[in-house]
Order: sequence, then C-alpha cells, then structure tokens
Amino acid sequence: MKRRVTLLTLFLLWLNAGCDFQDISEFEIPTWNVTLTIPLLHEWYPLSNIVDDSVIQSSGDSIFIEFGGELPKDSINADYLQIPLELSVGFSDTTVGPSASDIFSGYTFTISDTIPIGETMESMSVINWAAVPPAAVQFPSASIQKIDGQSWNLVADAIEQTLGQTEFDTTLFDPDELFAETPFISEIIGIFMGGDAGDNYFQSVYENIDLPVNIDSTWALLLSGVDTLAAHDTTGLTGGDSQDKSTSLVDQALGEAIGFNFGFTLQRVADSDTLTIPAGDELNMLMGISLGIQDLDYARVVVIEASLMDPDDMEPISFDQASIEAEDCVVSGVYGGSFADGTSNVPKVNVIGVSDVFSTFPFSINFGIEFENFVDPNDSSLSFEHTLDATPWEDEQKLDGWSFLNPDNPDPQNPTIPLDSLIIIPTVTTAAGTVDVNLDGSEWIFSLGVDVYPLEFGSLMADLDCTFPPQTQNIDNIPQGFTGMSFGEVILEFTMFNQIRLPLSLNLDLIGVGSTGDSVQVNVDATLGVPAVVGDTAKTLLRLSSIGTVVQIYDSVSDSFPSSSDTISALEGETNTIVDLMALNPSQMIVDATAGIEGFGSLDQNAAFWGEYNLIAPFSVILDTITFVPVTSTPVTEMDHETRNQFRASVKGASMTTRIINGLPIVCNFRLA
Repeated sequence: MKRRVTLLTLFLLWLNAGCDFQDISEFEIPTWNVTLTIPLLHEWYPLSNIVDDSVIQSSGDSIFIEFGGELPKDSINADYLQIPLELSVGFSDTTVGPSASDIFSGYTFTISDTIPIGETMESMSVINWAAVPPAAVQFPSASIQKIDGQSWNLVADAIEQTLGQTEFDTTLFDPDELFAETPFISEIIGIFMGGDAGDNYFQSVYENIDLPVNIDSTWALLLSGVDTLAAHDTTGLTGGDSQDKSTSLVDQALGEAIGFNFGFTLQRVADSDTLTIPAGDELNMLMGISLGIQDLDYARVVVIEASLMDPDDMEPISFDQASIEAEDCVVSGVYGGSFADGTSNVPKVNVIGVSDVFSTFPFSINFGIEFENFVDPNDSSLSFEHTLDATPWEDEQKLDGWSFLNPDNPDPQNPTIPLDSLIIIPTVTTAAGTVDVNLDGSEWIFSLGVDVYPLEFGSLMADLDCTFPPQTQNIDNIPQGFTGMSFGEVILEFTMFNQIRLPLSLNLDLIGVGSTGDSVQVNVDATLGVPAVVGDTAKTLLRLSSIGTVVQIYDSVSDSFPSSSDTISALEGETNTIVDLMALNPSQMIVDATAGIEGFGSLDQNAAFWGEYNLIAPFSVILDTITFVPVTSTPVTEMDHETRNQFRASVKGASMTTRIINGLPIVCNFRLA
C-alpha cells in the first residue's frame, strides 16, 4: 500500500508541472511558417537560344531556318559545239577513150602494072619503016624496027591519056564514130599513125624496061585532105633504069579519106626523027604503087571548154548521213554559226580539204570547187582551184574564225531555213585547145575527194536536243530535334542564271532524307530564261512554297521586273510541296539537277548556266506534346523535431499556391511532382 501511494503521488506532480490549463475562449489555431522550395523550373528557356546565326537565324522577334548554297556552273565547252562530221565523200567519173579498133581494122592497097606500049603501037598500026616493004610493027620482033618520030609522039599521047595519070580517093573510116560520146571535141584535125614503117608505108616503083626514049617524069602522091603524106617523083628515067621509093607513114596524119595521085610522062621527039627499036624489045614500062596502114595511134583534136560534171552528181554531205551527235547533243537542224579560234591541228579540227583530185584525161582539166556555207572574214566563200593532170593533188583550209551560214536564208543573221547538207559546187571543165588523144581505148578518169573533219563552233545556231550531265548537290547541316512538328510555310528559292541562247529546260528533284531513312521528293520542271545577245545573262527565279512553284523570268540580270511570271500549282494529295519535305525533319537534302536543250537557238562557247538556292522556314509551327525537363531543383529544408511534432499533433489541413509565367505563344500543361 505504501508503494502505490508513492507512484500516484509522482504522476500527479508531473501533470501539475506539464499542463497549462487556460480558459478555452483564449485558444488559437497553431500556425507554421516556413519557406518551401519545390523542384520546379527555375530558368528561362527562350527559343532565341537555339539561334546559331548559321542555319537557324533571327530577325527582330522572328526566328526562322535559313540556309542556301550554289548549284555548280555547267558550261558549253567545245564538246557541245563539235559536229563530228569526220568523213570523206568523193566523185569519180570514167569515160572510155576512143579505140581505133572500133572503126578501123587496117588498109592495104597495091597496084603493079606493066604498061605494054608496044601493044599500043600494034593497035595503032604504027609503020615499021625498017621493013621492006614497010609494014606495021610487031612485038616482039626478031629484027630491028624503026618508027618515025611523029608516030611515037602519037603513041605517047595515047598512053598518057589513058595511063599517064591516076587519081582517086578512098575512105578509111568515119572519125565521128571515134568521138561520138565526147561532145567536148569539136574537130578532128587528123589521125596519126603509129606502129613501124614495115606496116605503115607508101611505096612507088617505076621502071623503064625497054622504051626507045626516056620516061620523062614519074610521080606518086599520097594525100590526106590538103596534106601530102608522101610524094615520090623522078625525071629522065632511061631504058633499063628504075626508081623505087618508099615513105614511112609513122606519125603522119590521116583524114577520114586518103587520095592517090600517080602517073608518068614519056619523052617526046621531033616528028622527023627516027626511033630504032632493037630486036626482041616489047616496049614496056612498069608502074607500081603500094600502101599499108595498120596502126592508128592517136588523134589530134580540138577541145572546146565544156563541163564534165553536173554538181548534182556528187554525193551530198548530209547532216543526217553523218549522224551528228556531239557530247549528248543530237543536231536536227543547223542554221549557221561561227567557228572557234585556236582549235587543234593534231587531230585536225575545223578543216575542210580536197584530196586525191586527178585526171587521166589526155587534156587539161580546170577544176574548181566552192563551199558556199563557209565564209571567211572578207565574206568570200571557201574555194579551191587547180589545173589537173594525172598527178593526184590535194589542199585544205583551216576554218578557225570563219562563218558558217546557209546562203538560201534571206537574212543569214536571222536564219529561218535549216541546212540539210553542205552546199558544195564543183566545177570541172575541159581546157580549150588542141590536144593529142590516144586511140587505144584506155579509160579517162576524173576523181575528186572532199574531206570534212570535226567542226568546232564558237557559236552555233541550230535545232538541238542536248542533255547536260546531271548534277547532284547535297545540303547538309539541317538542324535536328524538331520531331513532332510541321511547318506552316516553307519557301525554297532557286535563282538560275543562263547565258545559253537556246531553250533550256531544268529538272530539279529535291529529295529530303530523314534520320530513319524515310524520304520525300519534290519535283520542279521549268524552262529557263534565254538571253537576247551574246554575253548577256538571263535570270529565272523558281520559288517553291506550299502553293506550288512560282516561275519568274528576267531576260537580263539587269532587269528590275520579270518579263513573265507563272505559277505551277501543287495538286493537293497528289504533289509533294517543300512544306511536306521539311515536315519530314530531313537530316539531308539532295538536289538532283538535270538540264537539257531542245529547240532552236545559238550555242556559244563558254556560255554557262548556274544557280543559287535559299530556303527560309519561319517558326510558325504546330507542336505536339513537348516535355521541358528542369535542369536544376531547389531542395526543401528539413523541419526541426519540435515543429514536426507540433505539425503532426495539430494540423488538420493545408493549402499551397503556385505562380507560373508562360512566355511561349502556345498552350502549356504543367505538372508538379
């Protein structure tokens, strides 16, 4: 009992010391004030912090993506201005020369007569005064006979009247048949004999066998027209004597006919003279004529100036025939141009020549050829001239700096008529004169070769279909980290510069490749502006946006306003736009550029086209959910023990007020954890 009192007494004393009993009307709700810092965002995140002044840029209060670059320059080098005509065309004409065998097979004439003057005396009953009584002469006689001079003279007259002179002509051939196919031979002066004297000769033989008087004269003439081919004569041919003469006809000229004139005269005596005729004499004389013509060697003719060649007979040098393709160009029509300077000599470039030009005609040939398409700085067309013989001749001309034109165009500076082939006018004429022509039937040949080497132009007006080598341009350094967004507008501009005076088409394939390998392609097809004059540059602006492509053409870079403007609208759902491409958030953009020429215009060496591109994507974007993770947090200090006990013992409820400032032009959701 004593122990229980002691414990109770101590408990009461503790209560009396630890409790402060106050009036209940004086009770107050306990409060606790403490600075509370929770792990919320405590730094500014302005979008301007992503500007790198390279790809992502700012201007005033606007932020945008911008990057640009250049499309490499592609120029018209010599390869595009070469027409690889390298070919040779020729003309050859063969005429078969005259052949003597076609009109003449040889001619032989022989006459050899013994003239019986004694028989003529018998027929004329000439009196033999030596007979007793006198009686008519007889031949042969066993005794001497004598006649008077008058009777002899009468016999001589009779003989000469019948046999004293013989003249006749004979036609050997028709010379017109020799040159029936050669109208440029107007006259045949003569046909000259060849061979040797054994086959081509003229011979005469006279013999006074036993006449009581001399053969006073003899002659034998061979004539051709007015020309005497052979002339034999003698005088005072006494009894028992003879005269045998022969003339070679080699190199003598014949006409179509020959003439013979041969004869003799007998000596006359006084009528009162007495002529003694020895016993046994028959009073004969011999006359013989022989002619042989076997070899007609050549003809001397008169040649008049005449054309041997129709210009249309020569094979044309056609551009279709040459299959003109230069680099990746196909030439379908050439109108004119000018040749480049300083071209190669080995191999030959810009060279036209003639080669293997010769003639085996037996007379001179005047040759000329004119190339009307090639004109020198003095406005003279290219030509070659030469007098031909059997030795082949050649010549050539370098065309650097020359002009190339179609003379059929009324205005060569503004041509409208294309060239199908080169205009080549050959002139081949015989040279007038007198010449010798062999009659062996040999061929007469005229040959002409024209050599055209590759043509390199400094400027070429033509209908062309050319494709420039494709170019690929990679655009890197495109900013990443914008997944889940789509751009409201993107503008990509290509500014193309063109110095080529031909319709130039441009095809751009823009391919955006994402980091996962996905890609979006945008196609742009446009025709670039064409400069009006050499050396100027036309400008074409291609602006790609959400509406499609705007094409503006400036005839010159110095123009302030475009000469034409056109919009190629994008077909919704069918055609990608640059906005679709950028929405892919590409890590790389590939620009495949292909240019081609198709149509009429002028190709000028070193004329080029090139371009620049610039992309602007303003940050008017639609964002999906983006989480901004705080960089740092503020720790809350721990409550002391007494405060914590009081908080636990007395707090029935609590409230917290937060204050957040949103500086973004978008709605944000806030979560506190």
